[in-house]
Amino acid sequence: MPTKRRLLLNPVALVSYLLIGGLFLVGWLWFSQVSDRVLTRLNQQTGQLFIDKEIAFDPWQRTLSVNEVEFQVQGIQLSAERLSFVLNYRHWWGPWLGENIESLSAIELDGSVQVMCW
Repeated sequence: MPTKRRLLLNPVALVSYLLIGGLFLVGWLWFSQVSDRVLTRLNQQTGQLFIDKEIAFDPWQRTLSVNEVEFQVQGIQLSAERLSFVLNYRHWWGPWLGENIESLSAIELDGSVQVMCW
């Protein structure tokens, strides 16, 4: 025969496990959408779309890498196998909350780089 204390402990433990699991799931979903928020903000600010590209964003180092990139801006056409750069924000939580990008730095072009001016 279960005691009263044991009956009270099981529902509390069950609710605690569900709460911790729910918080973990919400955190996981929030983290998985960081790169989408960064790409949306970059598109809004620069007008550059990286559609159908292999894109990697590291929110801890704020580095965005794009494979097989090619774009044209004001008469300059640029293409490279890999483009990577660091996004600079005003606050450390910038990429997490989708803040405006202040500037780009450490821009690297790898592979066969072609720059054509018109």
